[in-house]
Amino acid sequence: EIDDIKTEFHPHSGKPVVVETFEAFSFNSLLDPAQVPADFEPWKPFRTRFDYEVSEFALRANLNKEMTGDLIDLLHKAANHSDQFTIQSSTEMQKLWDLASVKYPAFEKKKISVSHQGLEGDFDVSFRPLWDWVVDIATNPRLCSELEWDARKYSKFDGQQWKYFIDEPWTAKAWWHIQSELPADGKPFLIILYADKSKLSSFGTQKGYPVIARCANLPSHIRNGVGIGGGRVVGWLPIVRDFEFFMRYLIC
Repeated sequence: EIDDIKTEFHPHSGKPVVVETFEAFSFNSLLDPAQVPADFEPWKPFRTRFDYEVSEFALRANLNKEMTGDLIDLLHKAANHSDQFTIQSSTEMQKLWDLASVKYPAFEKKKISVSHQGLEGDFDVSFRPLWDWVVDIATNPRLCSELEWDARKYSKFDGQQWKYFIDEPWTAKAWWHIQSELPADGKPFLIILYADKSKLSSFGTQKGYPVIARCANLPSHIRNGVGIGGGRVVGWLPIVRDFEFFMRYLIC
């Protein structure tokens, strides 16, 4: 029938081809997605979100212990705010960061060499290892039913031939090709990695764009959300405002 939809699953999946009407395909697509519980308190082990935001500011500003203590004293003098700030000392703040680092790996710093017209410059780049995040996603019991591991191809019948189209990442040809290179019992875990240039931020004494990782195996309403299974900042793309000056300095 015209407008019928054919779904071909990758041979490694062992699933048969499915042909259904456009109405049936659209109905299945419009069903309410399973509700993945949102992590409404991602700032823990800090007691409040405001505690976390202030602690993050102290970390990004590279404040020493004395300056952090002064900041805490000033905040406690503030009369009107919409949240509670409960940290009493920089020592307590550090302990909370230590607890948080158990849950999320700390950022690492590495020098990256960049070549330009035969000259090289070294730049500090901050990043966080991806492996722990990958394991968290792949083993999370609240996400296991949402993860897609097998490639599939969608095509629509126009009355003469089947026309291929793409929906989610696992319907792209690249996913199919990648899975074909794996052993029959192997499954791909694909990561969408990009720098968000709409959110300029500070880290330490530098400014940069956050590098976001998202799991392509999760449907769009989850991977693009803010709760469990959403994106995570895994690095910072530094802004090198003085790069041209740096290159001229080397030439001189």
